[in-house]
Amino acid sequence: MRSSNILKNEFLFLNDQKRVDNSKMREQASKMKAEEKYDHFPFVSGEILENHRDQLGVQLRADF
Repeated sequence: MRSSNILKNEFLFLNDQKRVDNSKMREQASKMKAEEKYDHFPFVSGEILENHRDQLGVQLRADF
């Protein structure tokens, strides 16, 4: 009887520990995802291309 109580208590402790660890992992993942959203703006490359094309247009007009 005593060993079954020890096993039960150990299981409950480890189960609670795993639940806390999973909760921390989910919280950390959501925090990282939010930081990535704030740090990343995907449309910057389009502006760079437009500026490059404008510069090429100016060069072509200057060559004529």
